[in-house]
Formats: sequence, C-alpha cells, structure tokens
Amino acid sequence: MLYLVLGNNREEQKRYIKTLKEKVGGNFIYFDKYSFEKENFEAEVFGTNMFGEETHVVLDEVCETKELQDYILELSRELQKSSKQVVLLQKEAVEDFKTGLLPFLTETVEYKLASERPDFSLWAAYYARDKKTSWMAYCSQVDGEPVEKIHGGILSQTKNMHKVKVANGTASYKELGFSTQKSMDSASIAAKRFTKEELADMHYSLVEMSLRAHNGETDFKLELEKFLLTYL
Repeated sequence: MLYLVLGNNREEQKRYIKTLKEKVGGNFIYFDKYSFEKENFEAEVFGTNMFGEETHVVLDEVCETKELQDYILELSRELQKSSKQVVLLQKEAVEDFKTGLLPFLTETVEYKLASERPDFSLWAAYYARDKKTSWMAYCSQVDGEPVEKIHGGILSQTKNMHKVKVANGTASYKELGFSTQKSMDSASIAAKRFTKEELADMHYSLVEMSLRAHNGETDFKLELEKFLLTYL
C-alpha cells in the first residue's frame, strides 16, 4: 500500500499516520534523507521480520531529488501490491512525481499551515555548545518532529564542523560543499568549540546510533538524548 501525505502541518500529518497505524497495526519506522538507504528500505518493505512483526515505513522528505523520485516510481507498482504500508511524507511534490504515483496510491492527503517559521533553536544551541539550551530546544522539537529528522540535522551540523576543522582554512565554501560562505563561516566558528578528535568521535557515534536503531538494537530517542548530554 502506498500513501502520499503532503503539506507543512506536522501535527495533522502525525495524527494521520497514528490513525493509519491504529487501523493496520504493526510498527512504523521512519527514514529521512540522512538515514535512507535503498537496501534497508527494500529489506523492510519486501523482507520478513525475524520476529514475525509487521513493519511499515514512513519516508520523511526522502523524495526530494529526481533520482529518488524515479526510484520510488519504479517500485510504485510493487509497493501498491505489498501488504506493507509505505507513507511518502513530503512538504510538496513536483507534478510529474505526483502524476506518476497517482495510479498506485491508496490515498493522497494534504495538510497545510497558514504559515511556517523554521525552528533553528536547536541548531543554534548545538553550534554554541550550550548543553542546557540544546536540551530545552530538543525537548520542544521532539514533540513535533520524528527523532530521525532531529538526528539528521545534528549529524549534518557535525559533518559541517568536522570538514571545516579538517580543512583548516585551506578550502573554499564551494569546495567543501557549503551552499554559501555564511554557512561555512558559521560552521567554522562552531568548530572552534570542539577538538578534531571530539568531532570525529561525535560523527562516528551519530552514524553508529542510526544503524543500531534501525537494526532494532537500541532506542533511537534515548541514544540521541544520551549523545546530547555526553558531548555538549
């Protein structure tokens, strides 16, 4: 089964997915653009859980590139026939993608807010290495967003700090993959608050955390909370 959930009203989208979960049962796991891997996704959708549990998947803003849109379109017929529920959660989707999916969708819904202001409080506190403010921002944010998405943002920030730390001022923002000079400057200032070794350890811990959580070896939320309390 394949569902397309559009819009920027996260609370209404969560309620929709909660209702779907109550209707079909089983476990719902989230993949975002940072944690998504084709092999893991296909294993969850087309494989068999070793404990016999039914596992369903939410792809949280994964289909942002044409490559991944084409990938999902190629699988859409198989996803439609599958007993697993696959929810494509997107703020918006290009017309070609929506049109291609249309014959295979069980349902399409859209929930929009009148306006949306991104919350950068955790981002700013993490870069400032402010444990107390980071923790408060995290607690506020985790009520409205999947922990996988919050983890992805922290992983992205850690990567940014680590690559400018390693480059040591020898590369331009374009060479390091930043969109602007300002974003690289922010990462550079933040990186001064950490050693190169700390950033390497933090990056490793975040990557390992995601893999272990998706393998069912640990609780993603608890591991991320422990990370924030340990490294900041």
